[in-house]
Formats: sequence, structure tokens, C-alpha cells
Amino acid sequence: MIVGHAFALDRGDGVALGSLTAGEAAVPVAKQWVASADGQAWLVESVAWKDLEPMVAQLPSVLRASTGSRAEGLSPDHRATASAQAGGVRDSLAAPMQLAGAPYQPAGLVFDYEIVPGANLTFESGKTYYNASGFYLGPATVTFQPGCVIKSANNVYLLCLGPVSFPDTLQTPVFTAVNDDSFGEDIDGTPGSVPTQCASKALWIYYVNASTEVRNARFRWAQTAVRYDQTGGVTASHTLHDSWFEHCQVGVYINLPDAWLYGWNLTKYQVTTPVQEPGYPSGRYNGLLNEALFAHDRNVIALSTTGEVLGPAGQMGPYPDCQMAAGPNHLVVLLNSVIAVFSKSSGALLEWADLPTLFGTADGQFGPRLLYDQNCQRWIACAAGGSLGPGNLYLAVSQSSDPTNIGQSWSRYVIPTAQSGYTADYPTLGVDANGLYIVVNYYVDPIPWPPSAWLHKVVAIKKTATCLNPILPQDQTILTLFSSDPNLILQPAVNFDTIGSDGIAWFLSKGPAPSGRIQCGRLQWVNGVPQFLENPWADSVSLSVSQPYYDLDSASSFSAPQSSCQGTTQSVFLTRVASRLMMATVRNGYLYMCHHIGVNQYGGYSGTPSDATRSAVQWFKIQTTPSLAISASGRVYDNAASNPYWYYFPSLAVSPAGDMVLGFTGSRTGEHIGAFFTARTATGSVLPNPVLLQAGRHYYDSGAWGDYTATCVDPDDVMFWTIQQYAETPLPGETPCGAHQYGTCLSALKRN
Repeated sequence: MIVGHAFALDRGDGVALGSLTAGEAAVPVAKQWVASADGQAWLVESVAWKDLEPMVAQLPSVLRASTGSRAEGLSPDHRATASAQAGGVRDSLAAPMQLAGAPYQPAGLVFDYEIVPGANLTFESGKTYYNASGFYLGPATVTFQPGCVIKSANNVYLLCLGPVSFPDTLQTPVFTAVNDDSFGEDIDGTPGSVPTQCASKALWIYYVNASTEVRNARFRWAQTAVRYDQTGGVTASHTLHDSWFEHCQVGVYINLPDAWLYGWNLTKYQVTTPVQEPGYPSGRYNGLLNEALFAHDRNVIALSTTGEVLGPAGQMGPYPDCQMAAGPNHLVVLLNSVIAVFSKSSGALLEWADLPTLFGTADGQFGPRLLYDQNCQRWIACAAGGSLGPGNLYLAVSQSSDPTNIGQSWSRYVIPTAQSGYTADYPTLGVDANGLYIVVNYYVDPIPWPPSAWLHKVVAIKKTATCLNPILPQDQTILTLFSSDPNLILQPAVNFDTIGSDGIAWFLSKGPAPSGRIQCGRLQWVNGVPQFLENPWADSVSLSVSQPYYDLDSASSFSAPQSSCQGTTQSVFLTRVASRLMMATVRNGYLYMCHHIGVNQYGGYSGTPSDATRSAVQWFKIQTTPSLAISASGRVYDNAASNPYWYYFPSLAVSPAGDMVLGFTGSRTGEHIGAFFTARTATGSVLPNPVLLQAGRHYYDSGAWGDYTATCVDPDDVMFWTIQQYAETPLPGETPCGAHQYGTCLSALKRN
């Protein structure tokens, strides 16, 4: 095993561990694995006393007190406080125990600070590594697996003396600063800190006389991201492609007197000097670093079942229904059983509560939804109840734009939507300038599977004119609709456009399989009373999808693959929510919506279920005037012939300028479940590939992966936010192959 080290410290109030080196009066810490009789493995670490004694002698002296005698420097009161009698012990051993001490001095010992040696190394998937003092690797191949994270202290380097191996993956290895909390573990212990450009060379290809290939990597917050040095006369060239450079002073430093660096598909954001070639005016680089269309500014690791960020481990439910919204100063996350408020500027967790606190009573609330109403500057949350009155609806509205003080500063309502003989499921939420719209969907109880029919109750709540108290319980109207198809779920739209008092509120649904038509319902307020202008299922307002797809409503089984665990496999079950629409929004007179579907290698579908070899994210842009028509649409899918990525559980948001962001999760065989985004500009430009938001960290042993995610536009109308989930590491003591832990990350994105 790697030998650790112990150090003497006397450096004021603290010490940066990255400043310690093995040569600084360090003594070795030996390590040995020992097996106990019950089969457990124990790591025993030891230091030779003769090596440690000189250090201990330098520690502050402590005033000693022998048993039964007065300790010099202790007052009588202190001696009385420190006294104790050992009951049941012989009188000779029952003398008072007295304590003594000395003033605090900032000096001590740090044990077992590991120095990473210059050895061949594999950086493993889902793990975070700390480069504390700079090190070299090689000359054999150094391997960077999908989703590994290497964090560097200030002015250090990672130097490779031989070949490097990078994966063919979207879950890129990430090289970043120790104080960048957007990826991997929090190393510096200061969550929400503003990152700085730390590594002098995040990756240094150092006098390697053979060609190297760096691909599918992400370099963040470095003084120099990648540096190449090579001796004159060596003509072996290098390649660098399909990589991102963010917040770096220098992107690529090239010292190749007689060789070339070939680059393509390289993207930069806030890189001061993209390419630096000192001493070679003619240049030894062939390639460009293109400016990113959309910038992935930062992540806030929000809630995790492991309790790493939020304290209540195990209180977040077996799988996440991810909801989030952004306000002027706060980010709010709402999951199956937890609501949390974060600072938008720092990402710090400010407050959290369970759903009974949010809604004022415990009723097994589930399927929560959340949005921030920019018109009324209020946070709105709802959920269905499950035990006190099956199918009742719970509503909570903040009393201002400040969502903190959850238990006191939110108004709470119970809306009687329970239906005898039915069980509620999958509530949906929308809003416009006139009202708030909640749909509770019901199936027959006891549950036939698959369900034979759905009942839908639409709760329309008229907003008050002033919005000072925007929602009042007496202003609600409950409309009941029925559909004979079990998979038709109504999704009310979030409308950002200015509309009149008689403006249209939109309700959308995906039609029955296999055609999967888009069906649009219109609600209008007439003399303060909401009424549908036509049945939301009517063919007169439905739109045909031109390119066929595998509608998961008709699929008996369709599951996304992931990494295996010691021979165990567990796929992500996608047919539980089928291909229902995940969300809908209105911007500039257009309706936008998205869902996941099944496709083949070419993004289409022949009509035979075996032809669907992967899942894809499908989105639509629909004009609303002068008539309904699909204006644009797209599918996000992997066209790989073998082992493609599967993308699922999407959400979208559209800015006032017409730019669109899609957030979703994804996985493939051999990789953990991670989070991604893609984007489209108002003019139709799209990102060539999905971009990693957070790599998966472990195997996920549960077929369910939530019901939905969320993406929104910040009230500043510039920044996008999306919340996506990823597979997390097991809790202590949990069987690795039985883990079903997840984490959620909030990601800030913007048009560059």
C-alpha cells in the first residue's frame, strides 16, 4: 500500500494540507490490512515511537497532577468540577481525579497525509482525486475512466511521462480546482466558495516521444489547462479533441519544435488565451477552440440521499420527483418528501423542511410540484395526499418572494378533490397571468394493471387583481374530465406571455399510442368562471407527429442500461411513466413541450418494437396563432451503432429571446447514470452533443428513476436552471450491489 506520512505543525491557526511534502521532516506511517475472525478487514496504521518522539517533545507541556495531590494552576472550583468517585471500586482506588491543562497553542500533529507517488495510475469512474502537491505519472499508460474528477491545489501540476488513455464517453473526466464544487466531492470544505484558477498545468504531456491522444475531457479553473513539451527533432504529433475548456487563463500551451498538435471539436468559455505558442511564430497547432453557444456556469449539489449536503439521510424517498424553481435571490428544491431553500448567489443551503411542515399536515403527500410565479412574485407548491383523504390536493403559497421560514411564511390550503373508488396520481401544475391550474389524475382503485381508464380533476384558481394575496381558497373551481385511455395525462402550461383577462390557458397531452398525436385543450375565463372551449382529447385540436417513434405507452418493457455491479444488472424502467408529456411552457406565442420515446440508430422507428434500440428526448415547438401547427421539433439521441446512450426524463425552458435548454438524465452499458443538458438557439443552432452536468458515481439498484425533472428560466430572463439526478455512492454499511442512492444537482446555464 501507499505509505502515509505524519508531520509536525506549528503554523499559526491552520495549515493547507496541499502545502505539505514528504521531504518536510515527515515520518512514515505504515499500513497493514488485518482480517478479524468474523471476516471483517481492518486497516491498521502505525508510527514508530522513536521517529515520533522528537515531534511530541515539541508540543505544549501539560501541568501534571498525581492522584490525590493538588494540580498547580487549577482553582478549587475547577478541582471540584473535575472530581469523580469510582463507585464499587476499592477505597484505595476511589480518590478524586483532578485535571490540569495549558493554554491553546496552534500546534499539533497531522497523521497519515498520503503523498501520491510517481507510479502508473488509473483514475476510476465516479471518484474524486485530490492533487495536493503536484506529481508525475508514467512512463506506462495513465488511464482516465468516465466521470473521474481530478482536483488540483494552487500551483500544482499533473505530469504524464508516457501515453494517456481517455474514454469514448460523454461522462468526461473533469480536471478542475480544489475549490470548484461543481463537480466531484467538496475537497476544501468550503461549499459554495468562488473557484480560482489553481493548477499551473492541469494536464502536462511532458517530453513524450510518441503520439498521444487527449479526448472527451473537461478542463476548468486552471492557469494552464493542457501543456505539451517535446524535444526538438522529435516529430511524433499529438491530438486533442472533443473537449471543453472553461474559466482558464491558458487553454493549450504548445512547446513542440518539430511536431504538430491537431485539434477539433474543442469548446471554450471564459478562456483568456486559447492557445499559447511561445517562440514559434509559424505555429505548430492545427485546430480551433470554438466559443461555447451555451455556458455551463456552475453546479450546486443540492440534495442527496447520502446526506452529504442535506442532513436528513434517508428522508428523501426511494426515488426523486425532481422539482426546482428560481426566484430573485433563492433557489428552491422540492422532492418527494423534502423542500430545501438555497442561496442563489453562493449555493449555500439556507433551510429545509419535510412536506408535512410545508403543507401544514401529514397526509403522505406525494408527487409534489413547484414553480415561481414571476407575475405575483410568489412560490407555489402542490402535492396529492394519500392517507387522510385519498386524492385530496394540498397547496402552499409563499407570502412574499422570500421562501425562507417555511413553517410560518407560507399560506396553506386543502382542496377537496378526493374521488370515491379512485386513487390519485401524478398531479401537474401550470400558471398564467389569470390563474393557477392543477390537474390531479386518478385511476380506479383497486388498481388494475395496466390501468383501464383515467379520471382527471382540473383545479382552476382565479388570481386576485393585486396579487398581494394572489390565491384564495374561495376562488377555486374544480372541473372533472374523463378519458378512456389510461395514459392520457393532462399537462397545464406555464405561460410567460402577457394575456388579457379572457386569454387562453393551455392544457396538453400526448394522444394514444401508437400515433402519439399532440392534443391541445383550451380553457378560458368567462365572467370569472373557467370553462374548456373543447374537450382536451378532441381530434379537432390535435397535431400529428410526422416522424414515427416507439410510443412507450404501448411498450410492455423498455429499460435503459447502466453499469453492472459484480455481475448484477438493473436497468432503469422507463415504461412506468411511458411517453407522457413531462412539461409544457408558452413563450412568444409558441407552445413548447418534451417527453422521452424509443427510437432506432437513425432516430426513427419502423413500427416493430425490436427496432427501438435506445431512448431519446423529443421536443416540440407549436404555433398557437393563427392556427395550431408544429413549427419545429427535434430528437436528442445517440446514433452509435453499438452501446448507445439512452436519454430519459427530460424537462425544458425557453428564454424571452427564444433560446431553449433541455435537461435530462442518461446512461449506457458500462457507465453510471449521469445528468446532461443540450440547448438550441432561437435561430436553430444546436449543440453537437449533450454536455455533462454531473457524472454518475455508482451502480443504482432500483428500476424506478422518479417521474419528472425540472428546468426553468431565472427571473433575470438570462440564466437557465435545471435540476437533474444522478446515481450516488452507497451509504456506509450498505451492500454495494443493493444501493439505490441518488443525488440531485442544480445547474446554472446561459446563452454565451
